[in-house]
Amino acid sequence: MPAITLVSTFHGEKGACTSDALLRILEALRPDVLFLEIPPASKDRVLRDESNLETCAVRQYLKADPSAASVPVDIMEAPGDLVAAYERLHRECRAKNREYAGLFNTDLQRIEQYGFAYLNSKYCVEHWTALDREITAAIPLMKNAREEHSQTYARWNQTHAYREREMMKNIRAYCEDHPFNAGVFLLGAAHRRAIMEMALSVPVSGATRIVWNFDRYDGVNYG
Repeated sequence: MPAITLVSTFHGEKGACTSDALLRILEALRPDVLFLEIPPASKDRVLRDESNLETCAVRQYLKADPSAASVPVDIMEAPGDLVAAYERLHRECRAKNREYAGLFNTDLQRIEQYGFAYLNSKYCVEHWTALDREITAAIPLMKNAREEHSQTYARWNQTHAYREREMMKNIRAYCEDHPFNAGVFLLGAAHRRAIMEMALSVPVSGATRIVWNFDRYDGVNYG
């Protein structure tokens, strides 16, 4: 029965949130398997060429422990047009919704100050819930682009939900075919709530029984 720890991350270094800090977490957890938010077709390129927070930590961990497996479980990268449209929505929300702007700034401050301790806490989950609420409230007030932003947000959420379902399906499939003891799922913090809900909704009995850990792991300093 494998145990998998969800480690929520940020896709860039900021303050206490660094690749070195993530590497220390991985070294404390000692996973046999790293589940990555990368599509299989992109894995080699990403791990070879990219230098974001996660890839730097993963490369260092795999160098120190070549027996560990790195498993890409995402099914797609968000389409470029959707990312651009969501960025436009995000900018307008920051400009016109004071609550949203405050939440966004607070999130960055907490990431900078507390790093992974914040990203893996209930406060981060509550933050994303509040952001969703503010975006939903703000869109009907955007008269000039209300329909465009409404469609963008719906498509963004549908894409995220599809990716999250498929990532969980791919993790379960891997667990069925590959025996191991400890795994880590590295995933952007925006997905944390959905992944927790899906994991807890799956019966513990059956062919694929996974013990999920979402709390501060014993012996691991997330600070």
